Amino acid sequence: MVANTQEALKGVYLSPLELKALRSKEAPIVLAQKKTNLYDHLAPNLDTLGVLLPYTALHHLVLQKVRAIVFTSANLKGEPIITDFKELQAKLPHLCVLTHNRPILHGIDDSVVRLVAGQMRLVRLARGFAPLHLPLSAPKNTLGMGGHNKANLCFIHRGCLVTPELSGLSSTESCGRYQQALNFYTKLYHKPEIVGIDLHPRYLSSQIGKAQNTHFREVQHHHAHLHALLAEWGLKHPFKDRQAVIAFICDGFGLSQAKSLWGGEVFLATYNKGHFHTKHLHSLQATLLPSSEVLLKDSNSIGYALACQHNLAFAPLLLEPTKAQNIATLLAKQIATIPSTSVGRLFDAVASFCKVGGLNTYEAQSAMQLESLANTHNSTDAYPFAIQQDILIAPMLKAMEADILAERYALVAKKFHNTLAHIALSLSMRYSLPLLLGGGVFLNRLLGDTIKEIFKKRVFFLPALLPPQMGLWLWGKRILWQIR
Repeated sequence: MVANTQEALKGVYLSPLELKALRSKEAPIVLAQKKTNLYDHLAPNLDTLGVLLPYTALHHLVLQKVRAIVFTSANLKGEPIITDFKELQAKLPHLCVLTHNRPILHGIDDSVVRLVAGQMRLVRLARGFAPLHLPLSAPKNTLGMGGHNKANLCFIHRGCLVTPELSGLSSTESCGRYQQALNFYTKLYHKPEIVGIDLHPRYLSSQIGKAQNTHFREVQHHHAHLHALLAEWGLKHPFKDRQAVIAFICDGFGLSQAKSLWGGEVFLATYNKGHFHTKHLHSLQATLLPSSEVLLKDSNSIGYALACQHNLAFAPLLLEPTKAQNIATLLAKQIATIPSTSVGRLFDAVASFCKVGGLNTYEAQSAMQLESLANTHNSTDAYPFAIQQDILIAPMLKAMEADILAERYALVAKKFHNTLAHIALSLSMRYSLPLLLGGGVFLNRLLGDTIKEIFKKRVFFLPALLPPQMGLWLWGKRILWQIR
């Protein structure tokens, strides 16, 4: 947090749009490009830094004495913001605390925004932007329970309300905060008649949804993304009969109907007489990955699994021999493995190839480090690929091999981003329809800006009201919301 925009401009580059967002009444954190290495210890191996301005009287008083402070939420990793003073003393006993006598009813994170493809996009929907009201409606009082890593609640009936992000559900405390929010908003918006939950049976949001003692429907993760894209697109471009769009959804993963991990999916959606007819067109070429949660967080393990299956010469260089042999055995025997079409995991693998990967201690860490590396090179070249039944990445990986062996890591990172942008362009040219882009991968500024540059007059859409990684947990081919 910095005292003013002049102080912010000492540390980061800010475009007019970023300055406008920084000064806005919502007062979000703005992810901007670093101008100096002064703050590298706060965001190591990244070329971006989050900056925000004071938004309370206390902030202004503190920043009269210092020009910048490290501003972070009071919580332990994986837990929600601490709102009770006794809990704070118990969990963080060695802090000096400036407190007050007003109880905090609902803890809320700061919103985060980023300039991508010429427009400010939400990275985190929270303070200032949420609860978010959208002009959508549904025939019955409907509740979407959200996912697991970034949980939100979505109430739709005579209007739509999306709650602030309620963090991940990986701890007892986070689940308690999620249940508290559910109880609060249910009192305001009445008990739901229908509940939409993620298809993944182990998601706690799904388990809590099933416990609501009402009708529930399971929704495939990427269909939820698709519906969120269709809803926001429809607010600006009302659908007409027989109108069609395609959607390219890229993220970490979501469980498919076949129990594989999807994460690079292409859909066709056609509107006709109040219904959406959807068809799954393509997936990214599948890779067999270890199913262990620990290994899935390790980009070097992901990279080795991918390189091993494509017989890439540098595969033995990615892991120490014992671990490599163990993973090779799992892959050969198909034990404790799962097929994945995830673009997010592909980012992890390429980050490993380029020596900027490792154990992801926070979400998208390796992918963000790969983006930062790519920004150091100006190549406009792309690797070869093919779109058949699947989006084939084998040609890309084979062409990438020589660059990796020659240690041209920045070039590889940049050409990889360019390749993904050209895959999106090829989909647009193949179907000659508006292309909707969703999933957390499209918060990558370099990727979004490259798409904008090469699409020229072709129509593509990135959400701005909702974060790209958010889905409307509705279901089926029938449209259950209407634009009001």
